[in-house]
Amino acid sequence: WDHGDFRQSGRDAHDLVEWFAAQPYCDGRVGMYGESFGRQTSYGAAVERAPHLQAIAPLQAPSSLYFDVVYPGGIKSTERGELDGWPDIANLTSDGVIDADAEYAANRGHPTFDDFWLDRSFVDQLGDLSVPVLAIGGWNDHYFRSGTLANIEACPQRTWAVYGPWPHFFPVALVDEPAWSASSDGA
Repeated sequence: WDHGDFRQSGRDAHDLVEWFAAQPYCDGRVGMYGESFGRQTSYGAAVERAPHLQAIAPLQAPSSLYFDVVYPGGIKSTERGELDGWPDIANLTSDGVIDADAEYAANRGHPTFDDFWLDRSFVDQLGDLSVPVLAIGGWNDHYFRSGTLANIEACPQRTWAVYGPWPHFFPVALVDEPAWSASSDGA
């Protein structure tokens, strides 16, 4: 783990795709799906041109940790707030392997879009993808709505998009049942 280095995640995803393709239960064709940070690995494997990768389906994907999460509009977001709370989540889900305080310190140490942040963004390389992309986004995703759109716009020739009125974790977790405006009797 290197402070959310998406390019390293892409190199790792490339190797994982190739490992899966070599397994006896695989016919050599691999597809990837990922939500939020998991989408980074999908785009990363595609950017790294894993030979056996056939398609990706990134769900609600940021285009840049800098612009979408840590410094939206160039202004530092609130650490441990709703938008920039991911280091604490990473700490929890990694059983303490990822040090949240070190993640926040690394982010504060780079207040401008520099090489540190460039390594945490794929959007500048998406135009060169060779695999089809099914990009899924939500109009009510207050984290990565604009990032997902930026990714789609960066690779329009290879991307199909599905957008709906869901929040960040749909369809992984639906918070509330949809509210229907009409009753069953048509009134």
